[in-house]
Amino acid sequence: MCFRPPSVDAESTVVCPNCGASNSLDATNCKKCGTGLDGVSEDAPPMKAPEAAAIAPTAMPARNNLPRLAPSYPELPGASSIRTNLIGSSINDGALWRFLKRGVVDRKEAIDCWYSSPVTALIQNPETGAIVGVEIERDGRKLNIAAKNGVVMALGGYENSASWTQQTIDKPKVLPAGSLYNEGDGMRMVQAAGAKIWHTNAWKSGGVGLAPEQDRMRSMGDNIEFFMRGSVVLVGGDANRYIAEDLEQRHGRVLVGGTWAVPARPDENYFVFDESQRLAMEAGEVPRPFPNWSSDLSPEVESGKVVKSDTLWGIAEAFSLDAAALKATIDAFGEAAQAGADPLGRKPESMRGFDDGPYYGMEVFPVVVNTQGGPERTARAEVVGLDGDPIPHLYAAGEFGSITARNAQSGGNLSECIVFGKIAGSEAAASKGDALDRASSGGAFGPGSGDGSVYDEAPDASELASGEAVGVGEGLGGPIWVKVSSEGESIASVEVLRHSEYADIGAVALGELVRRMDEAGTAEVDAVAGATVTSMGLKEAVRNALTGGE
Repeated sequence: MCFRPPSVDAESTVVCPNCGASNSLDATNCKKCGTGLDGVSEDAPPMKAPEAAAIAPTAMPARNNLPRLAPSYPELPGASSIRTNLIGSSINDGALWRFLKRGVVDRKEAIDCWYSSPVTALIQNPETGAIVGVEIERDGRKLNIAAKNGVVMALGGYENSASWTQQTIDKPKVLPAGSLYNEGDGMRMVQAAGAKIWHTNAWKSGGVGLAPEQDRMRSMGDNIEFFMRGSVVLVGGDANRYIAEDLEQRHGRVLVGGTWAVPARPDENYFVFDESQRLAMEAGEVPRPFPNWSSDLSPEVESGKVVKSDTLWGIAEAFSLDAAALKATIDAFGEAAQAGADPLGRKPESMRGFDDGPYYGMEVFPVVVNTQGGPERTARAEVVGLDGDPIPHLYAAGEFGSITARNAQSGGNLSECIVFGKIAGSEAAASKGDALDRASSGGAFGPGSGDGSVYDEAPDASELASGEAVGVGEGLGGPIWVKVSSEGESIASVEVLRHSEYADIGAVALGELVRRMDEAGTAEVDAVAGATVTSMGLKEAVRNALTGGE
């Protein structure tokens, strides 16, 4: 999502506040969903479509509860100025990240990249307070890296830090659904440097704000209809309902007294539903809550993700709930559905009384997509100190100290990464009168000391047997190299030779996809939910091996 710069060449459009589709200026209703467009502003200056070609032409279309491309809060001032642009051909395909990363790789002669070299501390001049470098760990050694003009901190949030989330979200356990490595290290570093902290109250969720632990990465949709319509209830540790399940949620916030706020939740949360709800999912009357779920729930039950019982007493026992209280809750829900009036305000048309079983239950936890808290910054991306003045030579960008104070518009964090990344980089690179004299700093490393790039490495393909070929595709972490053995047009086997995907997500997905391809004899298999970009990269690599493409 970005704010559109002026352009006299591009055509203005009206964006539907409901689904995000672009419409002509004279349209009265959205061409996609039919929503009325009267009163929707088109006063934002137009913007050209990105000139960059789609990075992933085989990207999967947005579906299975992926968020729609529209402002989350279209009623807020300035929302009509927001437009959505894709660098690829679908949402959530990682194309923007790969496009930017490739730009860095292509300039490797001018940009040194060190991998597996985490920063552990800022180095601060005790007399001036200026940040003059960073301490890192590399190959088992501590190294001090000098910064001539500035340091930019773009460390993301702290959703993977139990300590920080317990302090700011006030829940004993939350499920991080964003980056696996946002652990709050930057918070400790900037506090040691005397930075002011802001916006720790701001964070985003997804779906209905809750998910089972195994599906934390798949709860990104605006609302998950399965849990909002039919014979399904949400109960707390006392087996009582505490909120209307069909409330619209925006990044985990609900409308309370005219304000979008995070709902108060108990420490324990459970969804309970019946066989009629499962049959409705199987018949397609309600969508699957998560794209990887089966329609009969047998794998979910077998794995323990979902508990199945012929009685409500069995569900209560599985979760140590008061059986009588759970039975009373289900009975009261049925009576409210029949009467057409719910004490908690759930819409009657979304309610259906429970049948005689079997019943299903699952424990869910609050989901955190990303946090916004971090060091306060100025419009020039300068980190602000406790005295209200900028800390010399220290800058921040992205979610680390985001400018979002409460409710984030969809895509706002990406826009902020781009805008403040540019500002912070320019400010940090600008020559300064008190710049560190690198020549006299005694440094052991200089320009050109960066690590080699995975894009420069290729496996040896000199001893391939007949019917074997090597191909490469673009994953989330970089190139995915494969060796494919084929017989005619059928794939006999696929072997992943080299990749840089996340060990606990992408690497697991690669193993599952290879199994599917070997069994099906083709690359056209279903992607692994939660690893879309990795799935596309492997398919691309296999196709390139079969066709001789690059």
